[in-house]
Amino acid sequence: MRNSFRQFLFVLVGLAIMLLLVLGSSNTGRRLALSAATPFIYAWRGVERGAAAAIGWLMPGEDSRTRELLEARTALRLAQIDAAATEGLRRENNELRALLSLPDFPGWRVVAAPVLTRDPATWNLGFTIGRGAADGITVGAVVMSGPAVLGRVSRLYEHSAEIVTIASPACRFSVVVAGTPATGILSGLGAFSTRSTPLCQVDFLPRDVQVTPGQQILSSGLGGWMPGGLVIGNAIVTESGNCTTIIDHARAQLTVAPLADFSTMRFVAVICPLPRAP
Repeated sequence: MRNSFRQFLFVLVGLAIMLLLVLGSSNTGRRLALSAATPFIYAWRGVERGAAAAIGWLMPGEDSRTRELLEARTALRLAQIDAAATEGLRRENNELRALLSLPDFPGWRVVAAPVLTRDPATWNLGFTIGRGAADGITVGAVVMSGPAVLGRVSRLYEHSAEIVTIASPACRFSVVVAGTPATGILSGLGAFSTRSTPLCQVDFLPRDVQVTPGQQILSSGLGGWMPGGLVIGNAIVTESGNCTTIIDHARAQLTVAPLADFSTMRFVAVICPLPRAP
């Protein structure tokens, strides 16, 4: 009797294995197997939903608090993004207003230009703007940051231009000490660090020139490449305790702190001479 029962079990298991092999080897079989298993799958999903509902009933408000926390975090991130964008637009608007508040320059044309690139290695010495020969820009034209001189156009392309700033030794032009007839040549002292304040110097001033701390240095207008009277910076006291240093008992030299903002400029104004009528 026991042996017969064992033989019956072996036969039943063998038939089940053969049935599984047959069903798994054909599309029809697989569909039948899936149909047979579907009620059990739905039953298990029902158990899961019931368990989740039971947990929500035992701990009311847990899901709502989590949902509120996620919503609050999302709203905070969106507010931060909006604030950053608003601050950027505010700075751009302020710079554009400063450009538009420039006085009229008879015989000169003012072109607003966006700053495209700045080399991190020479951050304060030069940059590239998004205006060029097609916009009427000319080599040597003066570049303004707000009401103060920032540099000059050094190289020109069709739709862009390279600017050398007054912090660079390569930027040289004639200036005058405000309130005096004394003129000299301004050049940069080469501030390579982005954290350091750029400085300039004025050389070849008359030996007897009298300069006080804070006295303004202006463009002279000599040479015809820029208007006269543009603000460049203020004279500062040197290590000797005076504003001027006498060189070779023949000429005076002084140090200037530029008034142009080198840190966050996004737009500049280029003042170009208008073509002269033949």
